[in-house]
Amino acid sequence: MATQGWAAAEVTQHYTRARALCEQLGNAPQLVAVLWNLWAFHLVRSELRTAQALAEECLQIAEQTADAGLLLEAYHAVGSCSMWRGEFARARTEMEQGIARYQSHQHHALAAVYGGFDPGMGCLSCAAEVLWLLGYPDQALTRSQEALRLVHELRHSFSLVYAFSFATWLHLYRGEGRVAQERAEALTALASEHGFALYWAQGTIQRGEALIAQGQWGEGVAQSRQGLEAFVGDLMRPHHLAMLAEGYGGAGQAEQGLAAVAEALRLVDKNDERLYEAEIYRIKGELVLSQEIKNQKAKSKNPRSPIPNA
Repeated sequence: MATQGWAAAEVTQHYTRARALCEQLGNAPQLVAVLWNLWAFHLVRSELRTAQALAEECLQIAEQTADAGLLLEAYHAVGSCSMWRGEFARARTEMEQGIARYQSHQHHALAAVYGGFDPGMGCLSCAAEVLWLLGYPDQALTRSQEALRLVHELRHSFSLVYAFSFATWLHLYRGEGRVAQERAEALTALASEHGFALYWAQGTIQRGEALIAQGQWGEGVAQSRQGLEAFVGDLMRPHHLAMLAEGYGGAGQAEQGLAAVAEALRLVDKNDERLYEAEIYRIKGELVLSQEIKNQKAKSKNPRSPIPNA
């Protein structure tokens, strides 16, 4: 999952077999881990309805065991689905439930079984995203900083690329393009060093988005497109396509921007991934407006010849 991406075909093959074995053995703790990793596979493919069902199943089993570690992982899974489906208030509650149960000395070892990243960092990073979307920018920055401090203390590379990715988004939302670029470049360097294919692509896209945020339209669009071509899975694609559309708009290519928006909205409806839906419509509106202004200017420069009096 770390090297090939969570949406790699091998993930579902291995964990589907593991699920069958767990159900035969009746081992609830191990079944939670198997369901969680199947959840991650479907999440990254943006098959959010399937992912939601798996996350809810994880939570039901975890609640029966009352194991803090299992509950932590289950709340992260359920909260992530809520976040990506645009249910931000619910996502905040679920992430805070996970954060409240996290103890680094006890739960960091779960990273080896659950997706490769530290669960406390995962909940903190997602909580930062959700808090921003709910309109709490200062609280969002605090949670993001807590996530980064934690992974620096843990010295855990895969958790660090995860935290860098979410931190990059937060700085982009805050209009801090240069800081976002620094985070994205750190992300791609670390992902390249360790062979984390998914996060190399993610960092490449986000570096392009950071350049777009700084008005470097051409380079930003090219970088974003390069990353999108390498990115495996549909999760986050509407978000990335919308930011790519902003780059096209800044470059005066509204038609290409509207094509990217149309693809983003198609994926929103197909997968129920609504985290960035409102922004996609805002960007669409700006592109349509810029296209209309451009057309009006063209008409004013080339007025039709007046019809002569009869």
